[in-house]
Amino acid sequence: MMDRQYLNTTSEERQRFDSSVQERRILDVVQPLFATNLPWKLEADSDHGNGLAEQINAQTAKEMFLHELVTAGLYLRELKSALSVRSFRLCLETSSDLLAFLETLVCNDILGQPRPGDTSGADNTPGIHKDKPPENEPVQVAGVPLVLDLVAKWLFQIPEPKPIALGRTEQPTVRPHDDIGALQDLCDVKKYPKLEMLGRILQESGDRACHKLINFHQRMANFQEGVRKAWHLNKCLANLRKTAPTKRFRPPAAQRIPRTKWENTTPRDLSSRLFEKLYSSVCQNQDHQVKLQLNGFDMDGFLAPPIHFNLFLPSCPTNDLWQKCQCRAIVPRKVNSLPEDVEMIVDLCEDIRALNENHHLPTVLAVHFEVVEPGHRYYLWHDPKYQLDTPQHFQDAKPTISLDYLICSGFLTDIPEGGVFGMNDKAVLALSLSRCFLHLWGTNWLKDPWTAGNIHFLAQSDEIWNPHHPFIHCSLDNSSPTSSTEATISLFSFAKLLLEIETGTRIDVDPSSVTQDEFEDTIVSILDSRGDRFGRREYNAAVDGCFHIFALVNKQSNEAGGVVDELDMMRKAIYDAIVEPLEQNFNLIPNPSKALYVKKLHLERKRGTYGVATFQPEYHQPTRKRGSTDSTMFFDGEIVRTVDERVDRAAKFFDSMDRFHAQFIQPRITKSNGLRPVKIAILDTGIEVDNSSLQGVLDNIKDSRKASGFRDWRRGSIRAVQSFVTSPGDERDVVGHGTHVAWLALKTALNVEVYIAKVSAGKQFDDNTAVAKAIHWAMDQEVDIMVMSFGSAYIDKGVSDAIDRAVTTRPHPTLVFAAASNSGLNSRPTFPATHDKVIGVYSLDGYGNDNGGLNPSRQPGGTYFGTLGVGIEMLWNNKKEARSGSSYAAPIAAGIAANCLVWLEHMLKKGYFSQDQYMWLRTIEGMRYMLRKQAMGSNGDRVGILSLAPWVLWRRDLTDVEVCTILKEGMPLFR
Repeated sequence: MMDRQYLNTTSEERQRFDSSVQERRILDVVQPLFATNLPWKLEADSDHGNGLAEQINAQTAKEMFLHELVTAGLYLRELKSALSVRSFRLCLETSSDLLAFLETLVCNDILGQPRPGDTSGADNTPGIHKDKPPENEPVQVAGVPLVLDLVAKWLFQIPEPKPIALGRTEQPTVRPHDDIGALQDLCDVKKYPKLEMLGRILQESGDRACHKLINFHQRMANFQEGVRKAWHLNKCLANLRKTAPTKRFRPPAAQRIPRTKWENTTPRDLSSRLFEKLYSSVCQNQDHQVKLQLNGFDMDGFLAPPIHFNLFLPSCPTNDLWQKCQCRAIVPRKVNSLPEDVEMIVDLCEDIRALNENHHLPTVLAVHFEVVEPGHRYYLWHDPKYQLDTPQHFQDAKPTISLDYLICSGFLTDIPEGGVFGMNDKAVLALSLSRCFLHLWGTNWLKDPWTAGNIHFLAQSDEIWNPHHPFIHCSLDNSSPTSSTEATISLFSFAKLLLEIETGTRIDVDPSSVTQDEFEDTIVSILDSRGDRFGRREYNAAVDGCFHIFALVNKQSNEAGGVVDELDMMRKAIYDAIVEPLEQNFNLIPNPSKALYVKKLHLERKRGTYGVATFQPEYHQPTRKRGSTDSTMFFDGEIVRTVDERVDRAAKFFDSMDRFHAQFIQPRITKSNGLRPVKIAILDTGIEVDNSSLQGVLDNIKDSRKASGFRDWRRGSIRAVQSFVTSPGDERDVVGHGTHVAWLALKTALNVEVYIAKVSAGKQFDDNTAVAKAIHWAMDQEVDIMVMSFGSAYIDKGVSDAIDRAVTTRPHPTLVFAAASNSGLNSRPTFPATHDKVIGVYSLDGYGNDNGGLNPSRQPGGTYFGTLGVGIEMLWNNKKEARSGSSYAAPIAAGIAANCLVWLEHMLKKGYFSQDQYMWLRTIEGMRYMLRKQAMGSNGDRVGILSLAPWVLWRRDLTDVEVCTILKEGMPLFR
């Protein structure tokens, strides 16, 4: 009957779960109290069992309860819209269940406390008034609004409810013809007298006064049932948020990594016993090696068995194969419950040999080892039926690539310079290694210093799997305890390791071959030279902290003044000096959860040979020899028929660009914004200002600036023209190439000023001196972008040096774009597009397809950008043609970059980017990053071209804040 009424409810009959509802009102008052870290004392359900396990379960239950209550408060504050009757009823049910549980947590003595206005209360009851107020006036409570007192007085005057069972919600009977307001009867019953009184005392006297009114001693089962009820409420509220989402953008909430549990000795104890048992289970006729995976995030969570360690053990006696092995720690009482075919390991070398010889056996050696008290015997067990749920390609990977190799090969340099480890990846890797360094301190896993040479990554062919959690390579032997000198070398080596990861370069100094002062001076000098580059102050502090561990231990010892555990003090010092700064460094990542994703990295960015993977040697472009007659040429390839479909695609590209301008660029270009025009230098064949196509786009720019309120709207966009050829003063374009390049840059970008440098009178030239002079002239004009739609098979040193100065000097480095060439796949890209500080541009059609047949070859692993350069209709000498070529793609890419700079400056003024973030995005590395964010490419094509289209990043359904958030996800960490 009630359900039928809900189904017939109209939209006007939607209900609000707000303060007018008793359950919501009580939750709002008591939720902040229970969402604090209260001292719960949870008792086991029986007197038997493992004390450590019960302690862990209790701590887990308390943490879950705190999390669910905090989450409930967040959901309740966001629940503002009206609900359907079904949703309203579900809110009542789940909140009633939770409140019924919270009611049991409050001491019964609270009902004996005097109610507000009652003079019979005890004198020592906090916050209770003894003076009876006038009958016709509401009760006044200090600090509580009058309306709350009126509600409270109403609460205490309603009749006492009938007893209800724990966790059940009393449901009134509603007749079919009752008004929807009958649901309010569900809220007019006083079902939670203890919580109501607790809420009044909480409002009057605060949290501390209420602590003595809560029964912190609870049975485990009852408490876990309460956690489940809080979870049900949150699930209900979360679903309501899904059905009525808000369109207002909310930046993702900061996600902080939990503090490292340095007090937890379980990882150290179990890993130490595992090492000893592995040593005693292998043959002693040769040195055996072992590789242990360093996953600091998993290791920090090891509290009690069953836990596991991932290992690789070598074949015996050849050591040419590595056998994957997972060792699981189990408590002795569970040994009897193992399968009957489980085998005690007598000779580990023999088991590995059998696995290698019998391919039908599992590919992973599953080993169980018992966890017993020190001094007792324990054994290793082999479970032949246990098999990890691991993809086949992951099982084939082996830890064969050292960190030292990656550093020497340049894989840890900045990504725009060819590296594959991003700054976020380095932050995750460093924190993971430091946690393992902490938990394994004092064990044989650290008897040898950790260096880049004995840190190995799981690799297969040209891919690294799970780069955040490599393996430590060490020898299995029965070493003596670590001396103070060896401990110092371990700490100093770890400082070197962290710094090599961060800088991506090898540090050629060994702490064992120089004095401690000399080594520390070397590391500190590197830190000083780096400063707070990219705001990595916390990371640098962790490196420096490796030199102050023993000083912190001495300080702790002096403060303790008695018998202390030296190992615990060492662990605490390592956490304070190394791990905690790396936690703070990790928390600077804009999206920590995304940074923790298990990923794989491709190593084909660099050339060379390692393992079983062989790459092509890197192509080195020859330098132009003196007296060479090889020409530099412009690239305006083929003429396309105007009825070709590629011409229509080009027109659609410009239509999409116009829509992008209208939403994201044009609104920012106003007189009040004060944005500085972006300056673009065109190094080409000059310009013909009377060209009708060029005049058309110039007139459009003037009209746009006039409509935006600029007083200087009549001022032309072509700011300067200079000739650097043999006949100075003649800046006219006689071939049309330079005019069309300037036209495309102006057509693609708004709010730009163009500077024309004529470097050739024809479509090819032999002397590059004009180019070098033009670059210096453009630098004097303080241009932001240069466009060079020409290329040569040889590098010109003078031009190369000029480009180096242009991209590195001045507060705003110049961005250089160049055409890749039109010679097809049988040729290579030309200079200056091949310069490492130049963005080479390939020609694509309006849909981003490489169907022009003009683009040169690409090398595997490189990043190649392309944009519209095929089928562009042009007008020259009153003749319309559709032309293609990378010469025309380069100015369009430069115009896209100019739009980026306009938008970036506006975001800086609005405070969406910091000055450091803005300055980095203006560099060649930052612009390449922005271009990748607005590019599309074919999946799986390792040598494909990324098609630039601004609307890929600036989608019409996104706001500026959302676009900024997307960009910040992969940016370097800044202060």
